[in-house]
Amino acid sequence: MRLLFNATDRVFAHITCKGQSKAGKHRTSIESLPNETLIEIFDNCNVMKTRIWNDRDILPTSIFQRISILAITHTCSHWRNLTLSTPGLWTHIHYTPDNERLFEYARTCERRSQDLPLVVYFQTFREGGQASTDLISLTIYTLMSICPRVRKLVVNGNLGSIGEMLWGTVMGEAPFLEEVQIIRQPIGDLSFKSAPSLKRVRLGVSSPFLIAPNFTNLTSLVIDIRYASCQDLRVALPEILAALPRGLEELALRGTRYTNRQRVSPCTFEQNVTPAILRRLRKFVISGEGLNPQVAEVLSCFRIPDTTLRQFSLPCHRHLPIPPPPLDRLVMAGRIDPGLRRPSFKRLHLICNHRHPESEHRYFAVGMEALTFNHTCIPWTDHAPLFNSANPLLSEVEELAIIVPMRYVKRVDEVAKYLFPALPLLRKFTFSTGGGCETVLGKLVEELSRVAEGEDPGSARCPLLEEMSLLYYNPRDPPQSKWDGPHGLTELPLVLEFAEERKKRGRGLRKVVVERCSEGDLLALRSAVGEVRGVRRWTGGCGIAEAG
Repeated sequence: MRLLFNATDRVFAHITCKGQSKAGKHRTSIESLPNETLIEIFDNCNVMKTRIWNDRDILPTSIFQRISILAITHTCSHWRNLTLSTPGLWTHIHYTPDNERLFEYARTCERRSQDLPLVVYFQTFREGGQASTDLISLTIYTLMSICPRVRKLVVNGNLGSIGEMLWGTVMGEAPFLEEVQIIRQPIGDLSFKSAPSLKRVRLGVSSPFLIAPNFTNLTSLVIDIRYASCQDLRVALPEILAALPRGLEELALRGTRYTNRQRVSPCTFEQNVTPAILRRLRKFVISGEGLNPQVAEVLSCFRIPDTTLRQFSLPCHRHLPIPPPPLDRLVMAGRIDPGLRRPSFKRLHLICNHRHPESEHRYFAVGMEALTFNHTCIPWTDHAPLFNSANPLLSEVEELAIIVPMRYVKRVDEVAKYLFPALPLLRKFTFSTGGGCETVLGKLVEELSRVAEGEDPGSARCPLLEEMSLLYYNPRDPPQSKWDGPHGLTELPLVLEFAEERKKRGRGLRKVVVERCSEGDLLALRSAVGEVRGVRRWTGGCGIAEAG
């Protein structure tokens, strides 16, 4: 029943935040709640709606959901009758032919949901699980019979003999189907007679014909390469490219996960692959070890607009020293018209997050006039610094934002050393911190104030810099009111020191913005800066953000 009480608390919090209840000072008895509120509480107990965050959550959440529903329906007759007569509580179904209890519970959910659209998870076999041929056939027949009601279908696991039985199957009409996910194993050319509402698909690299006839209105496609070999990718990629709808808006390629003992075997693609032209593509994601050396080569198989957001997550394991492709190729490869001028970037975002050194990834995103990196990209390779004055990608950057959520980050010295000399047109610098990052900010400010050998002592690095912001928010130390300040904002003296130093050199800052700063500190800043503004984006209560 712990889940039930947690759900009750969430519902009460939701109601209180909306101002629909004034039960903040006393706890309302659950027996006195109206049916609508009880149904909302019971729905929050449906963990298949609320707690499936990745593929491994499917089976445990389905077991837990069955236990939760049993607990609710066996508490009292009122709860039981209310639950059994509410179809919306039974719409998330998990079929698995090697667990008879879960299978029978799934069929019960199917009946209780009446005619509502369904979310169906099909877990083929658990590890070590077995199922009779009759039960497998019954599962497939059941899936085909409910196909007209399915809104989302997820097939997960090793298909084995089920894959042979599904091969070439047409599932019939699927008028409500919006999303299909095929996880781990390919299942041939399984398709639907019609699926006019299908918008989102995830499939394995070896299943290019999975729902090819149903691609017409597709807007989002995830191609899961993590369970495939490079041979599969080389053979299947041309078929996938040919099947892509030209109205696609989001495309993601997920690469293979390697362990430290595995070696990387680079894929090679045929030279005569016809590129897919996707003029409406808004987001393109490539991630994973298996694609790392071939990212630019994969990009060359597409033609996408310069306005498309490109996101890359590439590994840099110590035990797998895989060099990433040149940055220029990640930005320029795959453009619809490569003859146009190089994209101009005005904003640079740098995220300094602390992660275990064995599992670090280089994150790099190319957006409209904006570049985003994590600090693991510095240097980009052991021999090629990411930031240098000869890098044309950064030569026009005017705004820099550095986000440091934790005080312990690596490679701060390298960030400070290479960053600012590569940004000659920088005008605005924002430092966002969770607190206690005075060491990080200190090194950045020190490098900003450094005078290179042979330069005029009165000169300043980034001479056009005129605005600086210090933003603060720590979830562990949230403000309780719009007047509440942080406990120990130790970075602020560095901002004041830097502002005074720039003023002495005749390169004074025009504006400084500080979050949750006291009036006394604001007054001290005004002696060195033309315009000083305090900002408070967060308040207490329900966590509503506001600017001051």
